Amino acid sequence: MIPARWASTRFPGKILHPIAGKPLLRWVWEHAVALPVAGVWVATDTDKVAQAVTSWGGQALLTPPELPSGTDRIARAVQEYGLPGDFILNLQGDEPLLASDIIRTFLEKALARPDWDLATLTTTFSHTGELTSPHTVKVAVDIRGYALYFSRSPIPFVRDDTPRLSLYRKHVGVYLYRRKTLFRLVNTPSTPLETAEKLEQLRALETGLSIRVIHLPGLRLQAVDTPEDAKKAEQLLLKGT
Repeated sequence: MIPARWASTRFPGKILHPIAGKPLLRWVWEHAVALPVAGVWVATDTDKVAQAVTSWGGQALLTPPELPSGTDRIARAVQEYGLPGDFILNLQGDEPLLASDIIRTFLEKALARPDWDLATLTTTFSHTGELTSPHTVKVAVDIRGYALYFSRSPIPFVRDDTPRLSLYRKHVGVYLYRRKTLFRLVNTPSTPLETAEKLEQLRALETGLSIRVIHLPGLRLQAVDTPEDAKKAEQLLLKGT
């Protein structure tokens, strides 16, 4: 499932913004259809996006524009359109460099030990600017590979030394849900830490769900949140990174 909302706060219409000759969303869709999954659907809030997806051979599902998050949009689409599946993969529509081989490795590692409620992906930070930016999410993980906390602040705080970038994990917005976990999350009210950080994955932790973290170091990714991000992503795609 790829949630694709037209009305992005910082970059309206970004989901169809052309990047290296293709709409942003099409890059993500092409990576998704190369995966060993039962089906790929785009859950969107507007006919404009649905028509674009259909034009390149994809399947689009219309969902109400007022839904508060991508998770809610996916759950509504799965429920209303009667989609099957014990596991549901959530790919963000603004990650054009998240190639199918990366996602396939994530799936293999997550499903090799499925003792979790949901699984997500992290990588390493490439520079300190990323680490200090509130737009990049940091994750603290226990020794078993489960999330302890997600934050927009750099975590952990290193008291007695100069922080090393290798100590930190950068969250990548990929989720693999158990079906029952997805519906439990969207039927649970927002929680205090989630509201403070504006990070919906904290709702899972605050309500006792386990999040398995798959760490793949050295990924060169570029989420598109602004027009400047789109230019950076285009440069990386044209370089073949």
